[in-house]
Amino acid sequence: MRSRILLFLTGFILVPVCTYFVILFARGYRPDFTRRSLQPTGLLVLKSLPDGAQIYINGKLTSATDTTINLTPGTYKVEVKKQGFSIWDKTLQVDAEVVTRAVATLFPSVPSFKAITTTGATNPIFSPDGTKIVFTNKSKAYLLDLNESPLGLINREVKEIASTASAWKNPTKIDPLPTLPQIMQAILATAAADLVWAPKENKVMYTATASATIPDDLIRPLPGSSSQTQSRTISPGNNYVYDLEEDRNFAVPPGVTWFPDSYHLLKAEKGKVTVLEYDGTNSTVVYSGPMEGSFAYPYPSGKQLLILANLSANSKTSVPNLYAVSLR
Repeated sequence: MRSRILLFLTGFILVPVCTYFVILFARGYRPDFTRRSLQPTGLLVLKSLPDGAQIYINGKLTSATDTTINLTPGTYKVEVKKQGFSIWDKTLQVDAEVVTRAVATLFPSVPSFKAITTTGATNPIFSPDGTKIVFTNKSKAYLLDLNESPLGLINREVKEIASTASAWKNPTKIDPLPTLPQIMQAILATAAADLVWAPKENKVMYTATASATIPDDLIRPLPGSSSQTQSRTISPGNNYVYDLEEDRNFAVPPGVTWFPDSYHLLKAEKGKVTVLEYDGTNSTVVYSGPMEGSFAYPYPSGKQLLILANLSANSKTSVPNLYAVSLR
């Protein structure tokens, strides 16, 4: 009888005590033998792309990525390293009983380089959603789909979409002539050249030759149809896409643009392309070399970078081509 009472009392005391310590352990408390007490810690969850990288905390190799690390509250210098890739580093604040998460994107130190076109690509213009590009070559226009195929392939073949001619610079001679809205008619009359009419895409793509402003009474925004902002002002030298279905004019943004993961920014300069995190840290040069102006755009998957470059020894007489730079 006594043994049963003792067993009951022991279980009655031990179960709540054990449960209490399990809860503390889950919240990040760990035994500190120097202080002879339980001290609160914080959790650092660190992942990397690609995975399998090494984590250095305050200069000391601690673990591999895709793991959870218990740390006493404080500020830490965290580095992620993988052979053949750029180094990611950031100062992180770890608080007691709080999970600090970070994702380290590593880019190849020596990325692979593949030619997409070999006979030339001129007047390249992206679609408003950034998933396609149209360019001309001699007397023809081509379309390149930048989306991944169902099998994960992204280097798709270019497709001829139309024959072009110098008469295309005169909108009245486009054949077949689409029914152009008033906005596009006004732009074409004064400020557009190098038109590419893509019938299947139902879009007119052009380069502005003069400044122009779309009158407010011609603006017809379609609520919920697109997150893009309609371009009211046309600036010379910039590329634009006019969507005939939505009756809207979109500017192709130059310079700094969002990377597809919405966490990084891409900055294109003459001869150099840099990817950096949105807070300005971990700036990495992913391409350095010949490049036409600042033409550099990421594929929607973020796995590759499309650039326009002239690698011919005689660049004065040859034309540039499109190249894909691998980022993963």
